Amino acid sequence: MSVTMIILAVLGAVCLLGAALVMRYAFTYDKPKPSHEPPAPLPGSEGGGIYTMHLREVPEDREKLLSALQSVPRIHASMTDDRTVSIRYEGFPSIDLLDTLRTAAESAGAAVESVE
Repeated sequence: MSVTMIILAVLGAVCLLGAALVMRYAFTYDKPKPSHEPPAPLPGSEGGGIYTMHLREVPEDREKLLSALQSVPRIHASMTDDRTVSIRYEGFPSIDLLDTLRTAAESAGAAVESVE
């Protein structure tokens, strides 16, 4: 056997071993590791935020307005001045949350100008 044949045989064995290792890690690298701890929340995944509702007319019963707004799940509302309501929501807002808030306020007798 010549030196060239020995070198080629060794290189072939190294390549086969390398390919076997690559295949093993390719199929197991991204699999989740078992853990007894709950996963940490991703940054920014807690959600929540604030809307401001501007009113054209304030209903006579402000408590009725605040109760109607707070009847929407995960909503906390407070009057900031005569025609402004601060609305804080928890989690991520649903697609129709602004319409739901507007409808709740109007059902309590408020004339909503805008919700931002």
